[in-house]
Amino acid sequence: MLKAVAEIWVIALVLHVWGEQGTPLHLNGLLSQAINLTSDLNVTQPVRDSFWYFTPSGRRKKRICEFRNDKTHHCDKWNDPRERFELYNDGMTLEIKSVMLEDSGIFELLVTLQDRTTETSLFNFTVYEPVPSPKINITLENVNADRCNITLYCFVMSSAPMLSFVWKYGNQERESYGNGFRIELSLTPKDSSMEYHCLVRNPVSQNMASVLPPQNCSIIHNGQSRNKYYIMLSLLIIVFPLAVWFVIVMNRTTKKGEVSAQTERTYYEVEDLSSQKMSNVQVMTMFIVF
Repeated sequence: MLKAVAEIWVIALVLHVWGEQGTPLHLNGLLSQAINLTSDLNVTQPVRDSFWYFTPSGRRKKRICEFRNDKTHHCDKWNDPRERFELYNDGMTLEIKSVMLEDSGIFELLVTLQDRTTETSLFNFTVYEPVPSPKINITLENVNADRCNITLYCFVMSSAPMLSFVWKYGNQERESYGNGFRIELSLTPKDSSMEYHCLVRNPVSQNMASVLPPQNCSIIHNGQSRNKYYIMLSLLIIVFPLAVWFVIVMNRTTKKGEVSAQTERTYYEVEDLSSQKMSNVQVMTMFIVF
């Protein structure tokens, strides 16, 4: 009978402890950085002892560190061969040096006070890798008289799940989650010189890349440049042959004028020579008469 009552009391105590611990405190860490897990328990008595446990995702719970009231503490080298764990503040704070991806999981602190009452704190700890530099692919769909249609695709070379992608341009901001974010834009002349930013982030790290629209979009400047371009090109195609034809005609006319003038001068010279011969004949005739 006493044994049964004792078992019921133990079960009630366990339920009380887990009922008071509340929801786990969510903490995030960055790969290769250090972090402190500190309990927020309001302890009013000296700590008799404290134990830290770790439950990796999908694996069994194991004890990693302990603190005794004689101020001695140590961490299990079997579970911590690199000696990355350290206790402070009577075992109420656990420092993790050089965080690893394998450290993601549930950390549990079990504290026993001098009156042998116990308190428990839980930490749901997640380790993230630094966000790599984003890459942006630009696809020019088409360009018309007043619009430039493009597609921007921002992505990262990473296997990290559920990254946050945010496109920022002007006073707009668009967000999506995954491993990439594609947006389609129809740019007006005022948008063709705007810079577009892609921000990629996780809870502890972020990185950003920026891009300008392709130069092909600049042809829609002021909404009429493309039409003016075609008009100027058409005029050039029409006017240039006419100008060449005009030069050729003028050149031929000039040559004909030069030939006519040369012929006329020859005629005058022949006529002058004939007049001179006639004068000589008259002189000879008069000389014979006398």
